[in-house]
Amino acid sequence: MSVKPVAAGSINGTASSGKAAAKARVRWVSWLPKPQMALMPYSLSCPEVADYAPGQVTRDLIDSDAWREVMRPLFQEMDCQRLERDREAPLYSSEELESVLLYQRVCGKITVKEGRGLLAGDEPQALEARRFLGLDQPRNNGRCRGIKGKPVERRDGVPSEASLCRHKERFGEEPRAAAYEQLFARLRDEHVKMPEFQAEIRELAIDGSHLFVRRTAPIYDAKTGKLVNGDQVTLPDGGFAPKSMGEHKTGHGWNLVTLAPLSGVPLSYDLPKLPADEKGTGTKLIEEFIADVLPKLPAEQIGVLTCDSNFQSPHIRAAARRARLLENIHFASHGKSKESIRNAKTRNKKIFQIEGYPNWTANGHREIKCRCGRWASKRCKILGNGSLSVRLEGQCPSCGSITVTSGDWRNAQNPDRFVRCMPDEEVEDREWALGNPLTYNNPEAKAYGVARFSRNENLHSILKTRFKVLEERRWLRNHAQARADVAIVYSIIHWISMEQRRRARATTTLRAAA
Repeated sequence: MSVKPVAAGSINGTASSGKAAAKARVRWVSWLPKPQMALMPYSLSCPEVADYAPGQVTRDLIDSDAWREVMRPLFQEMDCQRLERDREAPLYSSEELESVLLYQRVCGKITVKEGRGLLAGDEPQALEARRFLGLDQPRNNGRCRGIKGKPVERRDGVPSEASLCRHKERFGEEPRAAAYEQLFARLRDEHVKMPEFQAEIRELAIDGSHLFVRRTAPIYDAKTGKLVNGDQVTLPDGGFAPKSMGEHKTGHGWNLVTLAPLSGVPLSYDLPKLPADEKGTGTKLIEEFIADVLPKLPAEQIGVLTCDSNFQSPHIRAAARRARLLENIHFASHGKSKESIRNAKTRNKKIFQIEGYPNWTANGHREIKCRCGRWASKRCKILGNGSLSVRLEGQCPSCGSITVTSGDWRNAQNPDRFVRCMPDEEVEDREWALGNPLTYNNPEAKAYGVARFSRNENLHSILKTRFKVLEERRWLRNHAQARADVAIVYSIIHWISMEQRRRARATTTLRAAA
């Protein structure tokens, strides 16, 4: 697929940079998606799911094909083992016990006590939830619990905290995490088939946020690599972020890195221990996207991947091209700190010569222009192997023409310049940013950055305030618990989002029929 070149980062054919570029009129081409500002489909402010009660969410998810295929066989096997071991049939099946724990996370409660207490309450929402989950009738049937003759102190019909904790022990932390990760993948694959979601996947972002816990991970000396707190470790599979990473970024735990469209519905994620290599994690998430999501999308669909400068890496850029994504990642941050502003100004002034084009130069942001101030324009096509190829082309009556294909150049020194790569050049040695039109001062790139900040940041906000995944200093014991918690919440997000789309589609059909 080849597209007619359109000027990028230019105002009436003259050069622009800095504040002038920020005010430039954005000129969208057909193959670049425009940033969308639609509501997050699982948000409580979304009208289609505003009345979608937690009890009904839990019931519908348990009745789904994904749950029946992934989770139910595990619970049936657990119940068979319980019948062989126990003298009498248990009051609650394993699936019923798990439904209480699932309801707990739908409601944003992070402890069994909170979830059980909410379900056993007298509020209308609790009454409705017990009816949806089939826990609205007494289960005791004359049998005594605990000391013989002692009356039941909590509502009969809802499993006790002890029963729920025993169920979690029987399930096991690692098997539970693996099961819910499989459920997440199954729901994601089902969701990706919806045209509404496919349209959103044209604008993606990767971002990370720390998941801190109230336990102590191993701390190693930066110089010697020796463990310095061996007698204090209570989180062996966790990591520690030192104070050098920032006052609000120090602690023990993991880093939740998520690849998602601007609607905030996760496509892939990882939970490496602190301090995490976000560049390596980002590359891994894109590779998972290529394997699991890309084959389900239209073959001609081109997207944009927006990340902050922490993800600036040739491996991420190369992986993005294989995923038919044009990366919007810059060498300098758009932050307001003095260091960020100074870095951006320095790169604006930096000059690189381009081999074979004596009248054209590139600055530190890899923005190309001629001596007369004309900027190169952008072209894009999908290669035969399915990957994305982009290049910048320029024409000037005085300076001649130029064609720079991203990934075909490398940086050379003495003097600083860009030269053509050899065919066997390694990925990390290639200049993927040179030839990419979405540069630091490009108005389209800025529009994508604003959209990412206003939407993708909301995902982490919802994970913290509504679902309590990123609640400050949680009491998680190990990595498996954290993995299970994230997979459960991400599965809930996918299910609510799919329901919102089904309801919106039904409403549109009714209006069309009327």
